[in-house]
Amino acid sequence: MGEERKLFLTIFGLFLGGIVAYVFSNTYVSLWFSDLYVDYRAYIDIGEDIYLKEDITYFPDDPKLTMLYRNFNAPLTYEEEIDKPFIKVLEVNGPFVPYIKDWRGRVYIKGGNDEDKSVIRRRAQNNEVGIYSKKGFDGKQTLSSEFLLYPPVNDDGVYQHVNIKLADKHVYYRSVNITLRDEKGIIEAVYPHLPLYSLRMEGNRWIIEGRAPENTIVEVELVLKGLEGEHFYQPATDIPLRVKNANEKFLKEKHLRDSFRKILLTIIFLFPVILFIVYRIFGREKTFSVPRFLSFIPNKDRKPWFVNMVFNGDATETDESAYYSTLLDMERRGIIEIVEEPDDVKIRVKEISVEDPYERKILMFLTGNASEEGIFSIKDMEKKVEELLKYKDAKALKQLKKSFDDILKFSHRESYKDLLSLKGFHIVRICAFLLSLVILGIFVYSYNFFYAYNYDIIVLSLISLVLINIPHVILPKQIFGRWKGSYYKERLEWEAFKNFLSDLAMMKKYAPEDMVIWKDWLIYGVALGVGEKVEKALEELNIKIPEVKKARLLYHRTSHYYRSLNRGVESLTSASSKGLGGFGVGGGFGGGGAGGR
Repeated sequence: MGEERKLFLTIFGLFLGGIVAYVFSNTYVSLWFSDLYVDYRAYIDIGEDIYLKEDITYFPDDPKLTMLYRNFNAPLTYEEEIDKPFIKVLEVNGPFVPYIKDWRGRVYIKGGNDEDKSVIRRRAQNNEVGIYSKKGFDGKQTLSSEFLLYPPVNDDGVYQHVNIKLADKHVYYRSVNITLRDEKGIIEAVYPHLPLYSLRMEGNRWIIEGRAPENTIVEVELVLKGLEGEHFYQPATDIPLRVKNANEKFLKEKHLRDSFRKILLTIIFLFPVILFIVYRIFGREKTFSVPRFLSFIPNKDRKPWFVNMVFNGDATETDESAYYSTLLDMERRGIIEIVEEPDDVKIRVKEISVEDPYERKILMFLTGNASEEGIFSIKDMEKKVEELLKYKDAKALKQLKKSFDDILKFSHRESYKDLLSLKGFHIVRICAFLLSLVILGIFVYSYNFFYAYNYDIIVLSLISLVLINIPHVILPKQIFGRWKGSYYKERLEWEAFKNFLSDLAMMKKYAPEDMVIWKDWLIYGVALGVGEKVEKALEELNIKIPEVKKARLLYHRTSHYYRSLNRGVESLTSASSKGLGGFGVGGGFGGGGAGGR
């Protein structure tokens, strides 16, 4: 796949990921698995009396639910008044058997029978209204209730203060709509307390819209002027200032939350644009004309590991194919001898002094893990892993894995620095690092919000942190770099040679008779990650060279050893880790909320 295509697919993926992040940030995922959620609508009239009408639409998805309720933390009465702040039920309507259970535990029902009343008395809580159905509920149900509120009212002689808590222990409120009707014009200020909300005024109505996840607060704090009627008044001073100060932290968190959301969305959708700009300035290559297939090795002076590192995949680091191809190449040159056995691969080092940095590293690894006879055996290495596991020597096992990882993932800057400029890649990585610091700062700060809704901030933070680090971690570094001179042309030639080795029909068409060429093709094919394609062509053409069997056995035995090494490290690591009515938000009168049982 060409560099531009990889880049554009990545940019498209980042935009798509941004859209997913936006959708998930606006969707409470746990709602998908919820047995019950509601839509909540409240109408509050502020006059001599404080009148509350609630329409709660329940969406049950559990056949075991037989009661849908709305309870209060304050005393609930029916046809009586008491000498402390209370809520008086005027009307309860709904399907099946609507009921009231007051503060003393007395039950009132509409319809139903004595058996229904007995079940409600036993299962319902005090201070509760709801609907009961012995057979459960099929589809959405709506409970409509009307109340008169007699809350504590703070009065400084000019202004009055009322804090009405509509919910604090409840199921998910998918939508919240609260309308405050102020026919007499006595509302001076409105302070909503919801995790997520908007507030607007239409004529003599204040309209609050939002949503509230489980057990979050739904509250309205009011500053009034001229409230009359029978309420539970208590003296206070400087009400407007006290209410403003009490809400300062809540409003600050809300403004911060809104700003954080805008910043995160800007990062998510601006970062792909930054990538494109960096690519255009620092990564776009000259145009060279290279055929799709090349039937000869572009540059025989290049070592297989160098071709693997620079001209295949990431241009700064090898993969395991470099290791296999280098072993085959060193055997061809007489530096080592590879001996295959039915259940083992043995390697004898014949020459230790080499100048090539990667070959020298491999030889040091082989001799450092060889037997007294100077033979490196993969089977012996597997036995060594078993022995370290037996004695639970995690440190030695990790060191063994690291020494092998250093072979499989080898980077040598001196080898590629004259071929490739990585300025654009470093710019992308630095941008990602700085933006990650911003995102982590937002995440940590918002995670400790006391009042404000932070679910969407956390979702956006986590997803954006992943998205902006994908390009410099996943994409080859050279996409944002630029090849010097005509080295990009050489890379295209190696890609064309790889295409040739991947096409059986082309290899059959240009099949050489010289075995040496086939050996070279196999070695460089392994380095380019298409060694199996070359092996298949050799089988189709009935050409037999010993390197095929050695390459296959090397791959299978080494892969088996490496898997056992990884499993060993993971098992020891996981085993060791197991040892180790007031002012402000929440001070309102009422509480409780909708639920089901």
